[in-house]
Amino acid sequence: MFNPSPTPLARTGARRATLTALVVASSAGLAISPLGASGAVAAEKKHPITIAVTTDPAQPQPGDDGAAYIAEVKKSVLAAAELWSDESDGHVEFSIEATRWAPGLGTCDGDRGHARSEVSKAIGFTGGPRKHLIVAVGNCAGGSATGTVTSGPDSGGAIYVPGLGSGGTYAHELGHNLGFGHAGVLVCPGGTVDGSLTADWGEKGTCKGSEYGDAWDVQGATRSWMFKPLSSPNRIRLGWLPADRYQVVKGAGADQKVTIRSRDNESGLVAVQATDPATGRTFYVELSRPVDRDKDIENPDGRVTEAEGAKLRRGYGVRILRYAGKGTSTMVVPTAAGGDGVRNLYWSAGETFKTADGGLRIEVVGNDGGQATLRIKTTGDAEQPLRAPAAPVAGSNDHTPAHGDKGDPADPADAPTADPAPAADAAGEKPAATASEASTPNLAQSGTDLSAGVIGLVLVCAGAGAFLIGRTRLLRTRR
Repeated sequence: MFNPSPTPLARTGARRATLTALVVASSAGLAISPLGASGAVAAEKKHPITIAVTTDPAQPQPGDDGAAYIAEVKKSVLAAAELWSDESDGHVEFSIEATRWAPGLGTCDGDRGHARSEVSKAIGFTGGPRKHLIVAVGNCAGGSATGTVTSGPDSGGAIYVPGLGSGGTYAHELGHNLGFGHAGVLVCPGGTVDGSLTADWGEKGTCKGSEYGDAWDVQGATRSWMFKPLSSPNRIRLGWLPADRYQVVKGAGADQKVTIRSRDNESGLVAVQATDPATGRTFYVELSRPVDRDKDIENPDGRVTEAEGAKLRRGYGVRILRYAGKGTSTMVVPTAAGGDGVRNLYWSAGETFKTADGGLRIEVVGNDGGQATLRIKTTGDAEQPLRAPAAPVAGSNDHTPAHGDKGDPADPADAPTADPAPAADAAGEKPAATASEASTPNLAQSGTDLSAGVIGLVLVCAGAGAFLIGRTRLLRTRR
């Protein structure tokens, strides 16, 4: 069974506060005032989780009333909760409100919607704002997990995991419940770097999206033991990155030099939000270095992967991102292909990113000493209004089609040989009138436990029944 390694909550420069959390905390999606001096978790931050562990009746049953299953799931969920407390700057506090044992109601590969509903009824779970249900089918060998792409951090949601899951799995799925889509890569044809996505992504261009291709983001393809950061666009959008931690560049005729530190730094500028005045499209710039959570990414430097017909090289450096589709999914913009035909997922000193119409230029002047210096210029005669990401769709029910999404793939470059083929990466998070569920390939035999896909909102209802448990832990916030 997976034993998640401790997450680095207390880092250099972190503000430490000891909390006793009875139930978990959530954010309203906007900047929320700091915790009071008493150390109590504000009610609007709490995100209570109910864990329900069940079994597939067709599989061998445990002899301990599920005690070992429950303990393993709790350990992984708590590790994921610590990541989200950290990445949300304390605006979201997950904690376990209740655990329930409901054997014989799950399925390893059948109708998970029906199974989840049966478990929900059996334990008396009532969904609602900031309330989360996790159903784990303990006696499955592993399989595809699902979460919920919701309308925002207050929505709540449900997660279904065949098997016991892992910290990485639950971190990703809880990200969906907070309203995040996936973290991918923008792949434009030929020598093009910037451009619009194809129509099935809601745009009118020729670029494709590798939906899970951003290995530096918790919402990208992941390995079970990894606890990766949330990239700057979503942290900025939700107010989880204070305004004095990022630089905004917009309007025609801008010419600014900005120095940013690595994205997990506790002080100073760590990101830039820059808007092309000709199109209104906004790009985000951050710096990744092998420190804090970024150093835990498995063998990332120089690794070449393939996605959507392109060869992509991973590595630390300046990251340029944008939103895609409905504004819940982010995409990294790679460089043009070099002489070896490989595009880098990072930008190095001396390289310049230019939007398709030339309205925005981002030059990496230097990258050393733990920081990167950028020169950001805009052209054009008139300032266009800053265009925020499109509002996320409001969630739906279990009957919405899954847009062809086959689920979160294993990273084929990092995975053991038993991992699924890269073809599983081809499905995209296509925008639609409602969000919907998706699933993950069975990765149990490889020892890899990946999280799930693009999801529909599931708020199952029945009578309530939960008890509160307390735990003391360390909260680190970014300021």
